Amino acid sequence: MKTECPHCGQHYEVEENFAGQNVECSKCGKAFTVSAPEKTRRCPMCGEEILAVAKKCKHCGELLDDAGQPIQKKSRAAYILFGLFFGGLGAHNFYIGKSTAGMCEALVWVLGLVIWWVGGASGMLPLQICILLWGGLGLWVIWELLTVTHDADGNSMQ
Repeated sequence: MKTECPHCGQHYEVEENFAGQNVECSKCGKAFTVSAPEKTRRCPMCGEEILAVAKKCKHCGELLDDAGQPIQKKSRAAYILFGLFFGGLGAHNFYIGKSTAGMCEALVWVLGLVIWWVGGASGMLPLQICILLWGGLGLWVIWELLTVTHDADGNSMQ
């Protein structure tokens, strides 16, 4: 197994039975404890050996979750379609796990609906407010569709 001196960085190849023992570095002369070998596992995508705690395979680049399984990437096409058809309700943000942004968009949409429903018969001002609210919401959604490329966990969409 491989180990290194924590004082000078000298690398060593030692037998596993040295784990936990104190040894002296031949380069700097200081004593250090040989650490236990790190646990490994096979990448579920490419089959190469990686550290058990790895979040990304160093061989194929696949992102892995805490259980060591490949992370399901969200579809950018689905994100855009949700945004185009249900963007005012924040569906595209709920899809990628950005619940707060989705909730804010849904609240703006509902607020506009309530203003329109309650004040629609009383004149043009409520309708103008609705147009401003929904127009701003539309611009917000379009901006997100053009700029957002990662989900709430920071994983890129495919």
